[in-house]
Amino acid sequence: MKTPSDELFRLIKSLGAQEKRFFKLSVSDNKEKNNYTLLFDSIDKQDAYNENELRKKIKHKGLLDN
Repeated sequence: MKTPSDELFRLIKSLGAQEKRFFKLSVSDNKEKNNYTLLFDSIDKQDAYNENELRKKIKHKGLLDN
């Protein structure tokens, strides 16, 4: 079953290098990594979408409170 999160994973994986770069540049402030880029990078580094693994990573980085 497809979930919105799975769709986001597939979208990120379908982007080319230039598109990924453009996204990161458009959401970054003063070249600092923000929550959007940290989440984007965490999803992009996964070989297959795993929400539990992703939650652990982003919780460790302080992006998830619960």
